[in-house]
Amino acid sequence: MNDDKNEIDIMKSSALALMQDNRLAEAQELYSKVATICPGDVDALYMLSSIYGKLGRIDDAEIFCRRVLALQHDHGDTYINLGHIYSRRGNYEEALSNYKMAARYTPDSATAHFYIGNILNVQGQQEAAIENYQQAIRLSPTHADAHNNLGTTYLRRGNFNEAFSCYEKALDINPLYLTALNGLAQTCQSATQREKYLEYYRLAIARSPDPTEARSGFIKALRTIGPVKYVPWLDEELQKCFLIPDIEYKPLAFATAHLLKGKYGLEGKSNLSQKETQALTEQIGSDELFIMYMEKVINTDADLESLFITLRRTLLFKSNQIRTLSQQDVRVIAALAFQCFNTEHIFVVDAEEEIRLADLKNAIQQQISGASIPSEYLEYMLFILGMYEDLHSVAWSGLIASLPIRAWSKQFRSYLELSLFNYLEEQQIKEDIETVGTIKDQTTQLVQSQYELNPYPRWLSISKKKKEKDNAKLLKSIIPHFNPPQFLKGPISVLIAGCGTGQQAIRAALAYRNAEITAIDISSSSLAYAIRMAHKYAVKNIKFMQGDILESAELKRRFHIIECGGVLHHMKDPLAGWKVLTGLLVKDGLMRIGLYSELARKPIVATREIIEKEAVTPDSTSIRNFRARIIRREFGDILYGTLRYLDDFYSTSECRDLLFHYQEHRYTLPQLARTLNELNLEFIGFELKDIGIARLYREYFPEDKDMRDLALWDRFENLYPTSFMDMYNFWCKNGQKNRPVR
Repeated sequence: MNDDKNEIDIMKSSALALMQDNRLAEAQELYSKVATICPGDVDALYMLSSIYGKLGRIDDAEIFCRRVLALQHDHGDTYINLGHIYSRRGNYEEALSNYKMAARYTPDSATAHFYIGNILNVQGQQEAAIENYQQAIRLSPTHADAHNNLGTTYLRRGNFNEAFSCYEKALDINPLYLTALNGLAQTCQSATQREKYLEYYRLAIARSPDPTEARSGFIKALRTIGPVKYVPWLDEELQKCFLIPDIEYKPLAFATAHLLKGKYGLEGKSNLSQKETQALTEQIGSDELFIMYMEKVINTDADLESLFITLRRTLLFKSNQIRTLSQQDVRVIAALAFQCFNTEHIFVVDAEEEIRLADLKNAIQQQISGASIPSEYLEYMLFILGMYEDLHSVAWSGLIASLPIRAWSKQFRSYLELSLFNYLEEQQIKEDIETVGTIKDQTTQLVQSQYELNPYPRWLSISKKKKEKDNAKLLKSIIPHFNPPQFLKGPISVLIAGCGTGQQAIRAALAYRNAEITAIDISSSSLAYAIRMAHKYAVKNIKFMQGDILESAELKRRFHIIECGGVLHHMKDPLAGWKVLTGLLVKDGLMRIGLYSELARKPIVATREIIEKEAVTPDSTSIRNFRARIIRREFGDILYGTLRYLDDFYSTSECRDLLFHYQEHRYTLPQLARTLNELNLEFIGFELKDIGIARLYREYFPEDKDMRDLALWDRFENLYPTSFMDMYNFWCKNGQKNRPVR
């Protein structure tokens, strides 16, 4: 008998070791033998329930949980396993009941209270969730997950200081807790807190064997932690961030620009002497971060734009004598060619530059005619030209394309791809774009002509990340109080109405699980860009089609989610378009809508009035010259002070969309509420990029816990008119439950 017991103990010990080594299948086999030999072995049965749960075999996991409880009804850990099973099935009431049973039979279980808190959070019971997280921490002060989740609950409530403290404690326990680190970044409200965040970040990347994930979070955090002073380690760290593949680099732009301006004393400096310009060229040409910045993002800083214009002009005229150019000069020329491509050549050009450019083009044409392989000198001249216009725009672009690609330098091949080959690929893509309906509306045709010339939005990279959350959890992370419909558990159909250049559609395809995406737009140029970028990121679950929202009923299908951001307000009759889309929703279907705010757009309206009064045409040269006048403050400091901080001000297509659009409607929140009621749509909540707005709103209106009262939001926006400078981005669904707003 003792021998049998010893054998069982050895088997259980071996199985436990295998389980700890994550060799679950082998552990399951040993525990199953123990359960066969000794059917009443509670430990073996419990471990089998845990293993099956980890393997995703939740029905088998439940069977073994029931066998444990039949033998020992007060086995607290088994109730926790049952709670996990019901939670994975989406049955949160049963999950909560089992976690509470675990707490009843094991009152000192921090784990039980932690999971109770999680379920209460899912159910929107934040006060009760906080109490349970606090109890878990009292029972286990080093419970890092409890500190983290308590911090997240405080963050959702807008209690930033309390959240910051919780995340700090989680990181003190585990410096590599990246979720807490990312949460800490979101809560920073002061320079002191930003400094602390950077200290924790430095510690995390120093200790992590692979800091890529920490850096990805850091890149997102740079949107919110504000300007940073120059320190060498941050310079080096930003360089490493720019080297991460398959990441969106745009969030790096703001912090990098401020860092570089601090490094070289460029804040507010626009008039540089020739000596200063040459010295800066030499420094920038040796500055890896500056070069990366110019090559990989769209500059959105007015001071740096002024510098780039000066550098470009100086180098253009200096290039008459190639032997006078240093290695640093050549690096800056190449980087400026990339930057000017990124901005679609929005920098102002003077008459002397135009004359020099004409000479340069003639010289290039003579060099390239009859050439069988490119010379280093030809490559250099094409980079000079690239500072002023795309290579696909010149009459002899075909001669460039015909030269052997491998004969160019690696850097120039990258530039050729951007400036020439991508354009040629998009022209081929246009020929095969499927259409839906016809574009009959005259206003839509005008808007279409704008986007054919200037595809929108201008974007260069995107984060290609794993789908870590199911669709319900994804929406809960955006709107915490929302109880997602059941259909989100299965395959879903999503319509991106007005997908433009595809950024929104590709993000949706990467974010939603088990989703089929349909993306429509009126512009073939925008769609060609979108399709090319979808190929680049290997996104295959999007069907792109050309068509008008007014004709989208021709799709002859319904959708679980429809996203339409920044589109309806450019239609002749936004309500007509919105009605068509509403008719395409399934029962309880969801909509994510983006509309302009009347209050927030006042500076834009003022600018549009100047454009109309002066009859400025929306061609590239006129847009470029009008912007230059704004930057020179010809229309006053207030207008310049507003527009200089808008990202869309810094590239030609986006500036045209911002200031020169053929059609624009704007809304007040009372108008929005009336429209939602007319369409029988229930307002769910705003999607706020700036969580500081949520915190401020809660301070004014703590009674609106779900932040869904549009009457109160209207009062808030009148106090803070720039709150929705981007747009009213919000979620709604079929079924009217809105409070009237007068």
